[in-house]
Amino acid sequence: MKRLSNTLNNVDKELKENREIINTLTENNEALNLRVNTLTNKITEKEEEFDNLTSDNNNLKAELNKHLMILEITILKTKEKMILSVNA
Repeated sequence: MKRLSNTLNNVDKELKENREIINTLTENNEALNLRVNTLTNKITEKEEEFDNLTSDNNNLKAELNKHLMILEITILKTKEKMILSVNA
């Protein structure tokens, strides 16, 4: 009987220890889930920022190309005028 009582006490003690471990692990898991959610939100924000910067960059490239074309046309017209004035 005493042996059964000791066994039950040991099992009870082990159960309490396991419950404490489970509670600690549960708290750690909740903290990790919160961290994952925070990082996921940051990643989403950075992806949106990246997309916006890519779009801005593409718009700036298009604007630059437009101004380069205008500059090339201006240079060609200036050369034509210079040639015409030399030949006149």
